[in-house]
Amino acid sequence: MEAMASGCTVITSDLGALKETTAGFAKLIQEEPGSENYIDLFTVEIISLLNKYKIQTDIVELSLKEQVAYTNKYYNWSNRAIELIKIL
Repeated sequence: MEAMASGCTVITSDLGALKETTAGFAKLIQEEPGSENYIDLFTVEIISLLNKYKIQTDIVELSLKEQVAYTNKYYNWSNRAIELIKIL
């Protein structure tokens, strides 16, 4: 959430609730973290992102701005407190 709120592209594993937490903004890798396949796919995603940023800078920046806006809207302490109260 911190990386998303900071405007960073997230590339990570597809473990736990990361799919739900990243709300479609992250590149999720469906391999065991640390495995050769994971490392290879992670590298491919990084290169792809860099190439896309070089060619489609405006599109990437717009997507990151949407990500930051989403994160600020839904992942703030006011919303978290309401969710926690509902759970309790």
